[in-house]
Amino acid sequence: MRLRVRKRGFTLVELLVVIAIIGILVGLLLPAVQAAREAARRMQCSNNVKQLSLAGQTYHDAFNSFPINYWQRTATPASAGALVRPSQGRQTSWLTGILPFIEQTALFNQVNFTVGFGSMETPPPANPPLPTGNINAWVAAQRIPAYKCPSDTSPDQLATRSVTAPPSAGTAGTDSIPPISTIPFAVTSYKGVAGAYWGLSTSAAYNSIVAPWTNTRFGGPTAPTGMDNNNGIFPRGWDRPYRSNMRDMSDGTSNTLIVGESIADFSNHNWWFSSGGTTATTSIPLNSRPVGACFVPATMSIRAGKVACRGDFNNNAGFDSAHTGGGNFGLGDGSVRFISDSVDRDSYRGMSTISGGEVVATDN
Repeated sequence: MRLRVRKRGFTLVELLVVIAIIGILVGLLLPAVQAAREAARRMQCSNNVKQLSLAGQTYHDAFNSFPINYWQRTATPASAGALVRPSQGRQTSWLTGILPFIEQTALFNQVNFTVGFGSMETPPPANPPLPTGNINAWVAAQRIPAYKCPSDTSPDQLATRSVTAPPSAGTAGTDSIPPISTIPFAVTSYKGVAGAYWGLSTSAAYNSIVAPWTNTRFGGPTAPTGMDNNNGIFPRGWDRPYRSNMRDMSDGTSNTLIVGESIADFSNHNWWFSSGGTTATTSIPLNSRPVGACFVPATMSIRAGKVACRGDFNNNAGFDSAHTGGGNFGLGDGSVRFISDSVDRDSYRGMSTISGGEVVATDN
């Protein structure tokens, strides 16, 4: 007699239980995977900051100073004292200066340092003739991988970059109109530390126009003109280029911040070719996210379809990071520190000055 063996499969309830368990496991695993990916991005960002800091040191070894920021807004003698259009003024940034030291010599060699963007009437072609002609705008549109943090989801190129000059008698106009404002310039996730002296914030609490922050290398308290007359390693240098070197850092290279993070589309003062787009101040708290027309109050993130507020200096002039809890900063000795966004205000400011003599805590 043959015995019949009844084959039994999974019931619907059992299948649902298994699927539920798998869903729970995936739900538990996904945050860990995301955290691991962010940790890797943060590490790559730290490596970028270190690379830029070391490139600044290598530049110093070659030229006995750190690279300068410079933008000639005042006229040449031949123009009878009138201000030139910002696009026509000669300029360079510290990020432009270190190009040969981050394996970008070919791009550096295309820069025409004797002119600005000239009288271009249309955006530059994708492949201009090299090296003839004025191709600075084309150079400024080139993406540099080392200048972008992998956690910064901003587009690699953005238009509406600020290239305007402050209103002044004799001005020859601004470049907030096409064609310059329509060119998608390449942005950066990193800015040089101009210092802690600042008096143009829309929030009075962020201004630092009292001692000791007013004491700068430019002869004591000066008018708070943004990042120009400042006490860090990379002043902005509008009409006043200033070379900094190692001996200027009397506070010690291991105590002085020289490079920090900047989320590109939080500011329209952000493009790597520009002296005005590559510096920031520690006067403004790290990762400041004021509620404004460009931000969602609940998340402090950029609103869809909106661009950064040009007049929102809390974002245009400060340091901010896409990493949770703080940001990466490079120091004068080439090391990198992750500084908490809850760091004491005066300690944060003190770390950016080159010769203030401040006693700075080491556990930030």
